[in-house]
Amino acid sequence: MQISKIKFNEFNPNEMDKEELDSLKADVLARQKEGKPLFVDRIVVNEIQKGKLYELEDGEHRFLVAKELGWTEIPDEYIEIKRGRTEEEKLEDLFSHNLKGSINPIKQARLFKRMMEVKRLNQAQFSRKYNISKAQMSKIMKRLKEPEDIQEIVSKSKLSTSLVDELFTLPEDQTRLILQNLELDNMKVEDVRRFKIEMTMIRNTLEHIAGTPDLEKLRTVDWNKLDPKILEVHKKWFIEDSEKEGIKGFDEARWRFSLLLSSSHAYKEWHEHKPKNVPFEDFVIDVVNFALATYFSSYTDLLGKEEGERLIKIYSWKAGIDVDWGCQSTYMSSSEFLHPELAHRESEKSKATKIKSLIQHLKKD
Repeated sequence: MQISKIKFNEFNPNEMDKEELDSLKADVLARQKEGKPLFVDRIVVNEIQKGKLYELEDGEHRFLVAKELGWTEIPDEYIEIKRGRTEEEKLEDLFSHNLKGSINPIKQARLFKRMMEVKRLNQAQFSRKYNISKAQMSKIMKRLKEPEDIQEIVSKSKLSTSLVDELFTLPEDQTRLILQNLELDNMKVEDVRRFKIEMTMIRNTLEHIAGTPDLEKLRTVDWNKLDPKILEVHKKWFIEDSEKEGIKGFDEARWRFSLLLSSSHAYKEWHEHKPKNVPFEDFVIDVVNFALATYFSSYTDLLGKEEGERLIKIYSWKAGIDVDWGCQSTYMSSSEFLHPELAHRESEKSKATKIKSLIQHLKKD
């Protein structure tokens, strides 16, 4: 059969990367050299117009290898022609032959959609018939709700199904931002998750720092001037918290961003108490030292009670903050911006108990 008479199937979701294709081509050449059959399995086509046009059903990669090797015809022994078949039969075979290996997520969704149309099945009926979970079926069909241009970019990008499903949990504008700015060939699910965290942090920061006095000055603060112990503990906490979100290692840009959020809360709370003739950055550093010492000694085990009490006393005095009111105010504020879910995990009573205990210890001296 002449290769020019065979067309690709638009619904075939199965894909092969260049390395796999090159490996298949090398295998065919080796078989040719050894006088063995060139293909183990035949290339399967459906007849569209008798003697004129055929559509691939299975063996697309073997067909691609034949084209790359310069073949103009497929020998009869390597091709199987199916004739007089209904669209439903063709789609059914396409489904059974090609849902293996690397899957093009958009083509997979289009195949499922067309099968549902032809078989007159709704999404729930289709998922039951083919033993696909409702959650997975929803993810697959959600891909077709994206704008056509985004679908086309994704379809041509060789992105995995898991990565695409993660990508499509984002709003459209953020999806476009990723597709336009990230190197798609090397993108991983973790990159999308990290982007989501970044966007959440940006959104939270914008909400929380709105109206913060001297906001532009806060952006210039050198956070390495924090108390060495607090700096050490905050970085450790930051890394641990990031890893819970699937981000490993220390990302300085994100760390600085988190401290901008922290400082905006603290500075909003205390800017009116700023002593005269104290440089802006010094005051901010003292306030953030106080806020973080309060948080880490109250809510985590990272700082330790004795060290926490020592640092709270030092920085409440330096920043001119009343310890009793400062601990309560700062603890509540810190808990909200460092761990928003804290309100759901701890009762107000347990928070108050921790704060009361801390203040009693501080008053012993």
